Amino acid sequence: MTQYANKSGATLLIHDNGAEITPAASNAYTAAQAGVIACLGARRMHIWLQVDAGAASDVIALLVIVSPVADKPAAGADVWYVPAFFDGIPTAGTLTGAVPSGADFSAAPDFARCLHRQLEIRTEPADNATDELRTLISIDVSMAKWVQVAYSQAAGTTAKVLAYYSLSSG
Repeated sequence: MTQYANKSGATLLIHDNGAEITPAASNAYTAAQAGVIACLGARRMHIWLQVDAGAASDVIALLVIVSPVADKPAAGADVWYVPAFFDGIPTAGTLTGAVPSGADFSAAPDFARCLHRQLEIRTEPADNATDELRTLISIDVSMAKWVQVAYSQAAGTTAKVLAYYSLSSG
């Protein structure tokens, strides 16, 4: 895997002393080596993900988690949240209870019901052991003050990973 010391000012995120790393094959998440990252004032976090498959069907998964607290939280503190992602097409339905007192709207006609799920980012499974995936992932972190990333080998056992991150305000 070719390493780049600087990807538009990016900083190492997932690595083994600056080199690629092979995640544990247990599908257990590991905190990225960059640790807890300050993101106050940033709008987006960009993850430059490099995956070199070692076998067909290798899949890497990422969790980007954010925190709104003022002081830098510990990685395991109960102040971290996984951003939600809208999952598909809304379904129609009327509200099943009374609207809040003083509300200037009714429970019918139908509302659009939208399912939001916690976001886990996964790479497409490798087709061949020689596949090289290069993906730029951008996540909105504008409501957070801190961000951290965890990663796992969601399928397969031999993929090698190297990732950088950068923050932008625009």
